[in-house]
Parts: sequence; structure tokens; C-alpha cells
Amino acid sequence: MPAEDRFASHVVDDESVRVLTTGRLLEGFTPGRLTIGLTDRRLLCVSETGAFTDVRYEYMSSVRSRPQTRWEYQYRTGDAVLAGLVGGFLALVFLFVAVGTASGTGLVDGSLTVALAAVTAVAVVSTQRVRRATGNGQANRQLFVGVGLLTLGAFVAAAVASSSVSLPLFALATGCGVVLSAYGPRYATAFDGIGLHRRRETRITITTVDGQSIQLVTDTDAELDRELSASLSRSDSPSPSVPLSRSPSS
Repeated sequence: MPAEDRFASHVVDDESVRVLTTGRLLEGFTPGRLTIGLTDRRLLCVSETGAFTDVRYEYMSSVRSRPQTRWEYQYRTGDAVLAGLVGGFLALVFLFVAVGTASGTGLVDGSLTVALAAVTAVAVVSTQRVRRATGNGQANRQLFVGVGLLTLGAFVAAAVASSSVSLPLFALATGCGVVLSAYGPRYATAFDGIGLHRRRETRITITTVDGQSIQLVTDTDAELDRELSASLSRSDSPSPSVPLSRSPSS
């Protein structure tokens, strides 16, 4: 059931909704994202399972809000290409570890081998791209290709001469690096929007007339705090009976 429909199922016929957004309560309720709304008479929070909690305006004694910033990792689900790329990367890491272990390479030597393989792969791909380029003139291209080949030869010679470099791991890592450098840009869009992102939020603390405290967090642009303060100033304050009500399942 859509979030709006779950929320609407808890609204009575003569009740109007003024603000509807999403957020979370910090304690004392079902964890996860909630649908949070302000009607003409109360604050209502509904979870994905249909559990709810609400507070009528006349039972609120104060509302305070302050901005805060939270870092979160964003990802996408249901993306077959992304799942395949992540699976392939994990398999590649496992293969590197297996080859390094089989060749008796330690952590330090293995890291050195992979680092040298990475720069070697970059040299291979860069030289190939310069060789295929068409805008720098034939003489310049030949010069750049020559420098690239000399650099590539130096890296390979260093790998062969160094006792700290595992040649099987170097060959594997270089080959994988060339493939990733050549074909990786084709799938770069699969990772758009994935990673750590800073999220600006508003933390709202509601105190009821019997001393209970409710803390919820919404997006900064939701303006729930301003509308809640306005609704509180419009309401009267009778003697409290049951300030905070919740569904039996919460």
C-alpha cells in the first residue's frame, strides 16, 4: 500500500491534511522511515507496517527545532548491472587474494605488486589512446607513444627485477587493470548517486503538557516545524487527559 494511502486510512472523514512528509522518530516507536503529517487537529505519524502515533495540538506545550547534518550511504536496489559489477569486483578481490596466497606473497609485497600493476595498466591504456588519437599530429603521437612504451618497459623491468613483486599477481592485476580502464567508463553511470552523501535535516522536539518528550527528524525543506508551531499557536489548551496515543502494535 502506498504511504499516502496508509496515512489516509488513519484520517477521519472531517479531518483535513495540511502537511505531509517523511521522517523518523528517534525513540519509542517502530524504527525506519515514517509518513508524518499535520492535520487540522493533530500530528500523526504512520509506519510502513501501519502502526501509528499521534498527538493533538492542545496537548502540546512547546515545539523546538534545530538543523542538523547526517552522513548516509545511498545505494540502489534492483539494478542488475550494478549487482553484476559489484559481484565481479568481489570475485576479482577474492582471485587476487587467492593468487597472492598461492605465490606466497605477503600483505606488503602484495600491495606493492598491485600498485605497480595499476600504474602499468594506466601506462598501457594511455599509450593505446594516444596511438589512436587524431588531433596532435603524427610526429607528436609518435613521440608520446615512444615515451609511453619506454615507461611501460621500465615498469615491467622493475616488476621482473624486484624480489618483492609476485609475477603471477602482477600479470593478473595488470590485465584486470587494462580491462577496467578500457571498459569501465562504459558502466560509470551505473554508480551515479551511489556513495556517502550529506543530508540536511531538522530535528523537532515536542513536549506535551504531562512532560513527555517526542523527538522526530524530517528533511530541512519539509517546513514541518514552522507549520507545527503555527498550529500550536492556534489551538487552545484544555486539561490533559491522554496527550499521546499510539496504535496497539507500536
